[in-house]
Amino acid sequence: MNAKRYVGLFLAVLALVGLMSVIGCETKYTQEEVDTFVQAKEQTTMQAAKTSYDVDLQTYKAETETRIKTDYIEKETYNKVIDEKDGLNTNIELLVFEKEGLQAQIDTYETEIQTVVNEVELMESSYVYDELFLGDVFGLTVSDRKLITLFDGEVDFDGKDYDAEEVITFTGLEIAINKNDFKDGVYLIVPEDGVEYAFNLALDLDVSKITDDEPLKFSFLGESVKITDWTGTDVTFTKGARYVIVEGESEVIDGKTVSVDIVGKDFVYIAVDGVYEKILEDDSDTIGGLDIKVESAMENDDGADLAILMIGKDVEELVSDGDEYEDDSIWNWNIGLNTIGLTLNTDFEEVDEDEDYQALGAGNIISLPNDYVTLTFDGVVDEDMEEYSFETDTKNGKPYVKAKGEFIKGIEDYSILYINATGFYDKNLDLVSADKVNLDDTDLELVLNGTNLEIGTVIFNLAVDTLEVDGTNISTEDDNYRAIYGTIVFSPENNLEDNEVNINIPTEKLTAGISLF
Repeated sequence: MNAKRYVGLFLAVLALVGLMSVIGCETKYTQEEVDTFVQAKEQTTMQAAKTSYDVDLQTYKAETETRIKTDYIEKETYNKVIDEKDGLNTNIELLVFEKEGLQAQIDTYETEIQTVVNEVELMESSYVYDELFLGDVFGLTVSDRKLITLFDGEVDFDGKDYDAEEVITFTGLEIAINKNDFKDGVYLIVPEDGVEYAFNLALDLDVSKITDDEPLKFSFLGESVKITDWTGTDVTFTKGARYVIVEGESEVIDGKTVSVDIVGKDFVYIAVDGVYEKILEDDSDTIGGLDIKVESAMENDDGADLAILMIGKDVEELVSDGDEYEDDSIWNWNIGLNTIGLTLNTDFEEVDEDEDYQALGAGNIISLPNDYVTLTFDGVVDEDMEEYSFETDTKNGKPYVKAKGEFIKGIEDYSILYINATGFYDKNLDLVSADKVNLDDTDLELVLNGTNLEIGTVIFNLAVDTLEVDGTNISTEDDNYRAIYGTIVFSPENNLEDNEVNINIPTEKLTAGISLF
């Protein structure tokens, strides 16, 4: 029992005894009665204590359960918040990932679009001359009507405007096959004097009147030039170079500071060592001793404006007809009556490692100075080939030419044929044709002509020991040989020694092309 309860009981008994002593009560209680009283009091006290304890316990339990529930709810709420936070973080990461993916796609699309734009611009500023057959020798004259980057307009001289144009002439070019070391390759041969670039002036412009005080200014090979004397085939001029200068920036040219201060829609304010002038697009002026032409004034809403300028360096040069354009150049000056230009002084005809200049293979180029115009050999177009082989054979004791490839007669196709002077036979020696069969996926036929087999201009006999292509006997040729049609005959001499002919035949007659840009 709780000590407090015992103390309470003791004090109650003590009070009762004292009370009895005070009032002089002489009532006598037996020990049994006292014990019964104490026991009853003890039970009452214990019951009260128990009841109080039970109430406290229930209160504690209720408070504990409430705290537990509250803690649980708070924990659940916390966990839910954490889960939501994790979910939001995951969503953010996904959105960032998706954004990066979308940006990558956008970048790819922009690259593809820019590639297409570049290709379109290149196509618009280039000229393609194709449908040239192998062996063709050809010439070509190109002006701005074919290549828009060439000039066709007017030049100003002595207060008057005169017609002028740029023209490039190609002569004696050849889509060449079967030259020395060509093997079965196809090349573009460009002979000496085969390319001529000319800036032609109207004949009514009197070039003898050109002086230092009255120079003739124009753009030559992309450079701003100023001619101060033109006597017969001798010309004195100064040349310039192209510069791209951003608005607010400057370049030091020939010791002078050239700055672009304002770029407008069709004009540029330019200063040379602090001396300012406004020059309109496509116009030129002399500032501080420099000849400056504004080729383009480019406003840019998304970035810095800029100007493309041709700036002469006032370097005077005397050139004569036939001089080299510069040291070790492949171009010579070509100066005549009201025309000034260049002529190719080197041939591009051989395929030899020891030669500095070789016939052009596919993708090879020849460029005018400053890469002003570039000639590219595009090579052969769509060289899809079919393989065929022919060899002597014996079947059922008789000699034949065994042919392998894809052959067609009527609606039937064959991969192997046996051929003799009487016709074409299948593997069972049943007659297929007495004169010819078609070659699948090509425009050619395999024709039996007496004791010869003919595929276009490729001809060999039934003994398979002689071979002719385009009218030339190539039985002793070591290297592969190319027919004008495009057919390749492999190692003629070696194969004929084994009574074999191996060829690749194009699906259609091959053509080649060139590009100018």
